[in-house]
Formats: sequence, C-alpha cells, structure tokens
Amino acid sequence: MESLTIRPYARLLTMLGDQLIKNEIVALTELVKNSYDADAALCNVKFDGFNELYGNAHNASITIEDDGYGMSYDIITKHFLNPATPIKKKGKELRKSKKGRICQGEKGIGRFSMLKLGRNVTILSKEKESPNVHKVTFNFDKYDDDFLTELEKEKEIFLDQIEISYEIAKASDYSGLLLDKQGSGTAIIIKSLKGKWDTRKVNDFKDYMLRFNPFELDGDDITSNKDFTIEIYRNKVLQNFKDNRLLELKDIIFHKALYKVSGNYYENEKKITINYIENGKANSLDIYLEPNIDGNVQTQYFRGLKVYRGNVQKGKIGIANYFENEKTTECGDFEFKFYVFNFSANQHESYGLSDAEKDIVKSHRVFLYRDDVRVQPYGAPDDDWLELDRYRAEDKAGDSFSNNQLIGQIKITKQFNKNLRDKTSREGIIEDSQAFKQLILLVRGILTYMRTKPYQNFIAGEEKKKELNQVAALKITNDFSELQTALQDNKKGLSKLKELQDKFEYREKVYKGRINTAEQLAGVGLSVEVASHDIMLTIDRLKDNIHQTKIDTSSTMLFDLNKVHKNCIEAESMIGLVYMKMKDIQQLFVSSKQRPKLISVMDIIKKIESIYAAQYKSHHIKVEYEILGSPVKAKVLDAVLYQVFINLFDNALYWIQQTRKDRIVKIKLDGYTQAVVFADNGPGISDDDAPYVFDAFYSGKGEDGRGLGLYIAKKLLNKSDYDIEIVLNERTKELPGANFLVSFVTKESDHAE
Repeated sequence: MESLTIRPYARLLTMLGDQLIKNEIVALTELVKNSYDADAALCNVKFDGFNELYGNAHNASITIEDDGYGMSYDIITKHFLNPATPIKKKGKELRKSKKGRICQGEKGIGRFSMLKLGRNVTILSKEKESPNVHKVTFNFDKYDDDFLTELEKEKEIFLDQIEISYEIAKASDYSGLLLDKQGSGTAIIIKSLKGKWDTRKVNDFKDYMLRFNPFELDGDDITSNKDFTIEIYRNKVLQNFKDNRLLELKDIIFHKALYKVSGNYYENEKKITINYIENGKANSLDIYLEPNIDGNVQTQYFRGLKVYRGNVQKGKIGIANYFENEKTTECGDFEFKFYVFNFSANQHESYGLSDAEKDIVKSHRVFLYRDDVRVQPYGAPDDDWLELDRYRAEDKAGDSFSNNQLIGQIKITKQFNKNLRDKTSREGIIEDSQAFKQLILLVRGILTYMRTKPYQNFIAGEEKKKELNQVAALKITNDFSELQTALQDNKKGLSKLKELQDKFEYREKVYKGRINTAEQLAGVGLSVEVASHDIMLTIDRLKDNIHQTKIDTSSTMLFDLNKVHKNCIEAESMIGLVYMKMKDIQQLFVSSKQRPKLISVMDIIKKIESIYAAQYKSHHIKVEYEILGSPVKAKVLDAVLYQVFINLFDNALYWIQQTRKDRIVKIKLDGYTQAVVFADNGPGISDDDAPYVFDAFYSGKGEDGRGLGLYIAKKLLNKSDYDIEIVLNERTKELPGANFLVSFVTKESDHAE
C-alpha cells in the first residue's frame, strides 16, 4: 500500500495559457485587468520593435505596465506563482481593491495568459514604500510550445521541474518604467512573441480598450475609463486611439439618438423601471412581472409579448415560466442603457444618419459589463448574444430592433448577479445556465417593448406626416382644373389633357378596387382563423365517430344497431355545426350582386358572439347588453358589420385576458342616437397609442397584431358614411378598459325608419 500524489506535466502551463485563452487580444486584455485590480490609475501597453503596420520583428516585445500598488515577495511566491489561488475564494466578502474596485480575477489563472503571447516573460513589481524591485523571469525559449521537448530533445517535463528565476533589483535600474516614476507598480515584458501581429489585430485590441470600461454621459461631455487610463504606444510613440472616437460617439448620441433609454431590473420586486427621452421629453414607467398586478397598461402590454409568454410551438421558454408559484428569476438585478437610432431616415431628415455615422453605430452594439469592466465577447460585431437578429429573422422584423441600430450597455455585478459566473476560459459567462437565459429574455423584452410601443408610435407619426405632405403637395384634382384653364385656347393641349385625365381616373379606379378587395380579404382572414379552430376540432371528432362506426359494422357478427344509430345522430349534429360555421364565414365575402340593405345591428352582433362563444367561455369572459330605445339599424352590407364587430370581439378577447378581475364585455345599443358602444374592462388604450389605433399596420398588440383590423373597420364604415372612434373621456366610458363608439348616423340619416 502506498500514498500517491498528483504530479502535473509542464504541459499544464500550455493548457492554462495558450490553449485556454482564445486569442492574443483576450490574453492581453486579461493582463490589463490585472492592472485594474491593482488599483492602477494608468496602464501602458507598449509595442516595441513593430513596424508601421504593426508587423513584429524577431526581437519585438510587448510590455504591460501600470502604477498600481505592486506585489510583495509573499504575494509573488505564495499567490502569483500558484494557479487557482485559494485566497480568492476565502471569506464571504467580495474582494475589493484599496480604491473600492471589485477585483475581476477569481480563479487565479488569468495571469498565465501572458504565456499565450510569448515564451520569455519578465515581471517587475515594486511596492510604494520599498526601495527594491522584485524581478521574476519565465524563460521558456528552450522548450517547445507543448513542453514535450527541451533543446529540441524529447523529454518528460513535469511542472515542478520548471525553473523560474527570482532576484531583487534596484528601482533606479528601471528609470523608464512607471514603477520608478510613480513609486509603485508592475511591468510585464513579453519577448519571443508567439503570434504574428498586424494592424487589424492591434486595431481590434484598441477597440477592446476603448470599451474596457463603460462610457458615461456627463452633462455635455462623454467619458470612458474614468479613473483608469489606458495608453497604447508603438516604438515609444503614443497612439491616440480614444479621444476622436469618443467625440464622434458623443456627437451622434447627443444629436442623432432617437431614444435615450435607461433603467433597472429589480429581482426581488419583479419590476423593470424604464426611463427614456423622446424629442427632449423625459418619460418614465414601471413594469411589474408578477401576474397579479392589475391596472397598469405597460404591465399588461409587457405580459402580452411573446418573449414574456414564450412560444410552445417552437419550444421556446418565456419570462413567465420563471414566475410560476411566485418564484423569481435567478439572474439578479441589473442596469441597462440603450441609445436607439433611426436607420430608415434620410440623413437630411430629423435624426437621420450619414453612412459614416451608421458605421460608428454599427461598431458599438450592446456590451455587457461586470463591475464596470467589459465581459468579452458580448457586443463584438459577430456576436449576437441577445439573439436580436435571429429573433427578427424567425418572427416579425418589425417587433425587434436590429443589432445595428443600437448602442447599449448592460451592467451586472458580482454582488447582485452571483449566478452569472465567468467561464474558465475568461471569455464570457456560462451560457447554459438559467440565469444567463433569463438575463437575455429580460433584456430582449425591454427592447421589444421599446420597439413595439414608443418607437412604433414615432414611426406611425412620421408616416402620417409624410401622407399629409404628399396630399398637400399633389392636389391632383385642382391641378387638372388649373391646367384646363391654362389651356382653354389650346385645343391640342386640351385634348391631351383630357386623355391624361381619363387614364389617371381609370388607374385610380383600378387601384381603389384592388385596395377594397385586399381590405375585404384581410378582414375575412381574422374570422376564418377563429372559425377554423372550431371546425377542425369538430372534423376530428367526426373522423373518430366514423372510424368507430366502421369498426362497429365491420364484423360479420350481429352489431348493435342502436349504437350505430346513435353515432349517426352525433355525426349529423357535427356536420350541422360545420355547415353553420361555414355559413357564418360566407357572410363575410362581398358579392358583386350584394346591395346595401337595412339590417339589425343586434342580429349581426349576436351571430358574432356565437362565433366567439367557446373562447369567451374558456376565458371566463361575460358579455352584457344594455338596450335603449328602438333597434339600432344600418343600411350596409352584412359583411361590413361582420368585419367591424369581429375585430371588436377579437381585440377584447386578447386584451381582457391580461386582467384577473371579473372579465366583462359590455355592448350598449342606443336607439336614440343610433350608436353602439363596445366596451371591456381590460387594460384600455394608452394615450400614446390612441392617435394611431386606426392607422394601417399599427398594432397595440405588438408582436401579435397585424395592424389591419381597426383600420379596415373604420374604412368600411366610412364608405357607408358611418364611423367608429375611441371613447377617451373617463366620465362617458361604459367600462374602465377600451371603449369604442360605432355611429350609424349619416348626413342623410338614410337608415331612419
């Protein structure tokens, strides 16, 4: 019997450095993080022996130096040279630097990223009160990259056989370094570089350093790396990689950002606080994720998002899954900032961007920061970590911002986001954790809300302006009259004008006909969608019935005639149900032979209520009626009223589900005013949505809406000289939710009898 010990091969150093770290950029960034942890105010990264294109010669070196507090002999021998230092896990308190910075290193292996960069590494470190410099040298030139050969001879090389030299030197011997100038600090000098460097690679590193800490807007100024300055040198010449780019970014954000959004997610309260500036006006709102919060339009709307509810058909999990049985999320509190840009605007329009400005926005994306230090690779040009572009491709592009039109920052901390843990590779967070998935869902939900609410309202408003401008500019009818007057003495000109006018009127008639047909079919689609669900269920039951009857009658033995008779009766009733549903759908199609007739509005409403009866019953929605005076009648096609009230029933079904109080739809038919009020006690229509609800392709439902229902309803009613509008006055509302007034009074009062 014997006691065995673990004796790792020297090749472990390759695994900790060269193989574990993705690339030289990540490795170099890790060493800058060490300077940040050491409370440095300044970190210099020096590329010496590099040409103008940053190509490295055989004697090139990279130096990372800082003016931090330096390392003592004990720190070097007991901690720096020992991977996975246990001191970093001791105690429950977060490790903070003397300046209060939260230390980034957790596993004690990030320091070995220097071995990703080169084989010969010298570390110089000096404490503030010490006259001496500790010098540690890693010289692995005699080994191959995998520590399998020494001086080109194969050999078993164990980790404890690797010699690392240490000596005490004088600070005056290093007068050119920060540790001598500032009295303390550390310098890591890397030679025998392993990789090939070039301009692209160095520019990528500059980008990383530009975003090492989050930028902050401070009044009229913009700052980055506020108390931690990073300077880059090439052959002792300072490279200005930051100032100009920050000024460009400041100008774009201050003058071209359509929305400036900030806020927080509070896990214990299950609350999202959103503040945003639109056209210089500050707005704020709170969105609660608990399903029992009522009376808040934003809350109700947020729960209606697919990213909240999830999508069972596609196997997706929504935010709601994390709130079953009053559970909360695991991701923790976080802070967010977004700057939203309008890429569809011409650069000469308000908030329009030039191509150069668009390129600057595209280069920033949404970055993740932990304790004010960037977590890589989130926010890189090829990293769609929030899955925004994939989401746009799979669902509706109009329901989500693209990566390109956002500049954003998500801030997490070690204190409040303990379940968001770093990968050992130092690049990113463990992504298969529930906490990380929840973080993504919440951020996407916030962005989807901004896209389908405030941003949609802005776009709708811009489209309205364009339409008004076009109408004002064209004035086609007046133009024809003016031309006719101008050409009254020119017979040839008048003839050509008449020919042109006839062609225009013909084309306008054709286009109007096509639009009418498209609007009719779009409205039909909604009712067919509702009816088809019941029809398919009935057909499935009918198939089972016929199959059972076939089995019962297939035997040569005597079969139960009563049972077959019962099956036939059931089948007949099911066929009758399908026939009735199809007959209801048929009412929606406008025939060329149909003519407007005086019909009872109540009869149509009752038929549509029967179409929705099953769904209203399953969601515990009660329909109440109030009838005043004589019957409300309208001289119109049946199909028009079908489409108007199908949309009202369908909208009420969607919105009223988002309240847990008694669900009621009230329909008031007022014979005295010949009007119908259709009301529900759902969340209602917000002031932001109200101006646009009758516009084409505008939907308060966000992802779930087509934006055609109310638009078509108003168009069809207007053609018969009737109208539909929103009741916004709280005193005249029938119920506290959405209230629509459908008026059947025309100028000629042609319905009155």
